[in-house]
Amino acid sequence: MFARRRVDRVEAAQQTEARHLARHLTTWVDDDGMVVLRGRLTPEVGAIVQRALEAAAARLFHESAQAHQADGAVSEEVTAGQRRADAMGLLAEAALAADLDRGTSGDRYQVVLHVDTDGPREGETDQHAVIEAGDGATYVSAETYEAPATLEWW
Repeated sequence: MFARRRVDRVEAAQQTEARHLARHLTTWVDDDGMVVLRGRLTPEVGAIVQRALEAAAARLFHESAQAHQADGAVSEEVTAGQRRADAMGLLAEAALAADLDRGTSGDRYQVVLHVDTDGPREGETDQHAVIEAGDGATYVSAETYEAPATLEWW
């Protein structure tokens, strides 16, 4: 009986270590400018991330419902996946606003938005903006750069 419990504990510890070693997260910018996330999290960290996404998605859902009640507008249908994507952005903003890394300069995590204020260039129909983050840059929607008060990514 004692030997069996010891074997079970050793096996459980080995599985825990294997899961820990198998964790990873990668991000990249796809051909269309969208950022793609792919990863594997340990069960403990995964549970925390899932709970945080649920909380952020619930907040966004309630804020959206309140906003639509106030202005009487009919809301667009948002899928659960879209809401989780928005929730991930909210979590990232909250982490950076909470001074996640107190030991380094804020510039390390700064997202820079460049807006061409001279208007459309020759051959272009619309003014454009570019976000620089990490090692690359990507064009962003007019909705993003027309409301700079909502850009508080530091």
